[in-house]
Amino acid sequence: MATDPPERYSSQWISNFFHDFPHFDFKFNQVNSTFDPEKESYREALLTWALVPVAVCILLWLIFMFYFIVRACKQLDKSNARPSSCPAITTGLLLFLGVGLIGLCLYENENGHQSVGAVKSPAVEATTTFHNARLRIIALGSMQADILGPIYSEIKDALNSIPDGQLRNKSYELLEIIKKGAFESKDYLKIIKSFDVVNKTSDFIDLTNDIEYYRWVITIVMNCWYIFIFLMTMVGLLIRSRITLIVSAVIAVISSILIWVATGAYLGVSLGLGDLCTDPDTYFINLAEDPSDRNLTTAYIKCTDSSEPYQMVILDIQTVVTQTGTDLQNLLDLAAPYRTDEFNKSTLQLKNELQYCMGNLSTLLTDVGMCTNIHHQYITGVKLTCHDILSASSFLALTFCLLGIVCTLIIFTISCVWREYTKKSRRADYVPVDVTDPFLPHPPPYESDYGAMGNLSPRPWLERGTLQHTGSASNHDDQVLMLTHQHPLPDDSPPPAYHPGKYVRRYPNQNSAIRH
Repeated sequence: MATDPPERYSSQWISNFFHDFPHFDFKFNQVNSTFDPEKESYREALLTWALVPVAVCILLWLIFMFYFIVRACKQLDKSNARPSSCPAITTGLLLFLGVGLIGLCLYENENGHQSVGAVKSPAVEATTTFHNARLRIIALGSMQADILGPIYSEIKDALNSIPDGQLRNKSYELLEIIKKGAFESKDYLKIIKSFDVVNKTSDFIDLTNDIEYYRWVITIVMNCWYIFIFLMTMVGLLIRSRITLIVSAVIAVISSILIWVATGAYLGVSLGLGDLCTDPDTYFINLAEDPSDRNLTTAYIKCTDSSEPYQMVILDIQTVVTQTGTDLQNLLDLAAPYRTDEFNKSTLQLKNELQYCMGNLSTLLTDVGMCTNIHHQYITGVKLTCHDILSASSFLALTFCLLGIVCTLIIFTISCVWREYTKKSRRADYVPVDVTDPFLPHPPPYESDYGAMGNLSPRPWLERGTLQHTGSASNHDDQVLMLTHQHPLPDDSPPPAYHPGKYVRRYPNQNSAIRH
């Protein structure tokens, strides 16, 4: 039977990249990089790489602690320090970069989730194929038992009523040939193994779905949490709030463990998938413990000969069934003059059983008789795992690593920003003044104090006093000052400036005038 050449899988550079990572257990002994999750040393090697980002996080915590202690203890000359907007601008750019990384992480997280769902499809198809093949083989065995049991007895009893002895003997011979063919097909069916993999595969698929669902949700929640942290930091920059920036920095330091744990988890998964995808055939073949099962698994996975494993066996069974049908027709023709209702009923049942056998055998030949169908489903699942899922896992590991670096830089730049805000708030404080200083400009005649230095805001116009003053010396001086320097008087106007020589100040306890 001419068929298309089977598909082949070839490992990509990314699987070879992770496969070349050195593998060490907890005792720092080198471990074989062949994918073998049943071996404890191999699991330790994957966990070792997964703990590397966690160790980086602990190191960063120590750096943060020493950094903030030094910053708190260091005495800086803030009086002459000039404020700079560089830390705030750098923090804003890093925030935009972090949001972009979160967007890429969410996008790749969705791709990975869809890839896992796509891998489920060929796995379910292969499981269903083996399950249906098992049911068909069981049905064929039941039909053979019926042919060799009740149907054979009913036809034989019906042939006993033929009066012609010679014709009766020939009919017996044809019936024995039919019985022999049923025995031969039964022996052939014993060769075909009925895979009982439904329960194991179903449990594995259910476990994979549960793990993938929680992974997908946790990744989304982590990214949303960091969006909240970035938003809080951005609000602190916009409103120039020192407290908001400090709180966001503390939350970012504590939450950094989430990023590095996620980085380690995806790094360990990528390392394991890289080892698997370098040579997936060997791993799946070694799952079969029995030698005959291993040969059968090799036939489906390698598929070097499309006629393997059961094409010839099923074709032989079909030949036997076809010959049995021919013998049955000869028996019907031979016993035509002596047919009874019981004979017609039994032979019709046998004929239907043979037709049903041919249909089941044709389906078995297509599903499991040739390796092409199962091999196609296997290659589809391997490509989805080793191309899409491995790419998504490695990209998520890289994205979380970059996001952790960006968050670390943001924490350092935030500490510089809130120091700048502290300087500005101190420079904005008022310097105490001596209100008895004669050279200090007096408040306007409509104010009783020094305006912003005494009150939060000047009094409104309706509450201010009139500009018509009495003829006292001090009021006269104020009128001279107002006439000399006329200017509008808005609500928030400062006191008039002092100009030497513009007016004469008279003091009530002195007889002489002092010119300023």
